[in-house]
Amino acid sequence: MKNKLIIPILLTNLIFAIPTVLHVKKKLISVNGKSANVLTIEQNKGKWGYYAKNSDIFDVIVKNDLNNPTIIHWHGLTLPNNQDGTELTQLVIPAHGEYHYNFKLKDTGTFWMHSHEGFQEAMLAEAPLIIEAQDDSNYKQVIVMFQGFNFKSPEEILTKIKKNAKKFANMHMDMKMGRDLNDTNFDAYLTNYHTPDIPHYFL
Repeated sequence: MKNKLIIPILLTNLIFAIPTVLHVKKKLISVNGKSANVLTIEQNKGKWGYYAKNSDIFDVIVKNDLNNPTIIHWHGLTLPNNQDGTELTQLVIPAHGEYHYNFKLKDTGTFWMHSHEGFQEAMLAEAPLIIEAQDDSNYKQVIVMFQGFNFKSPEEILTKIKKNAKKFANMHMDMKMGRDLNDTNFDAYLTNYHTPDIPHYFL
């Protein structure tokens, strides 16, 4: 009798499996005492990112809560080409649209997801993507993402970089002189969207 009950239960679990929903959305944070609008990728109840076992099915619906298109790349995963989340392999998700991803997980490790559309990654549209091995639950884990933040918009920063293009043409000579040229300087360095309480030289 017990064996006869196993099959219906398994079929029910498969048929009524509920996908994880990830929202690409705006987020208001505080940086050095100032309010700032950024982007994020969260589950329905605010859980940041996606966590699974390497034996699971990656059954995820990405809902775009933005007024602009988006597309999410699953950085580091081995997956079907048409679900890789880049414009070369998949159509963008329109504003307020959604896309259903479904494939078998093959990898184990600490990965991340991020937008592959426009300047959204620079606006921090990113999140942890953690695929645990079967024994990982035996360990206490802390997920930390380091993020560079600017109060200026990515468009403003790009315009400034283009204006300084002639200066960067001399980069090779500057490097010989021992100078370190960066495309831009960040206004703050964040951990999980928070301004750290420790000096930057510890990061």
